[in-house]
Amino acid sequence: MKRLQAGRQAGRQQASKQAGRQAVRQPGRHDALSSYPSRERIVISPGVNSGRASVSHPLELSRLGVADENLGTEQVGRWRRHDEESREGERERERERESERERERERERAREREREREREISCDVGRGIKSDRRRKKDISTLDERERVRRRRSKAADVERVLSAFRERRGKAKGARKVYAGRVK
Repeated sequence: MKRLQAGRQAGRQQASKQAGRQAVRQPGRHDALSSYPSRERIVISPGVNSGRASVSHPLELSRLGVADENLGTEQVGRWRRHDEESREGERERERERESERERERERERAREREREREREISCDVGRGIKSDRRRKKDISTLDERERVRRRRSKAADVERVLSAFRERRGKAKGARKVYAGRVK
């Protein structure tokens, strides 16, 4: 028992010596320790916490045999509960972030599907427009051919009529006028 107390005391002295030499913690870095009373924070040497000099939780220190004797079990219980709550809160925040990332991925997939649909529609519309144009062109060429044929046939008809008039009357000009008055 005495050896244990001596070990604890030596650990306390060592920790308090180091506390004088090292910065306790960088300001602005928020962690679970920020709510603990500052007088009970203890700095431990580099190598104990992943090679960094850092403030350690009293429970960790108690595992290392450097805990303060004055810490009551009630206080330790409070810290333990606080640790559990902060860890639970962190896990909850992580789950929330993950679900937000998942929602963002889903929105991106929906936007991609929408873009794909628009591309397909525009392609279809483009094809439709092209086919319409082709159809119109075909129709217009048909119409044009028909018009040309009719014009030629009409001209031929007129020519036949005029020649008939010429033969009959011998006056092409007068015959043309008469014909022009009836047929346009």
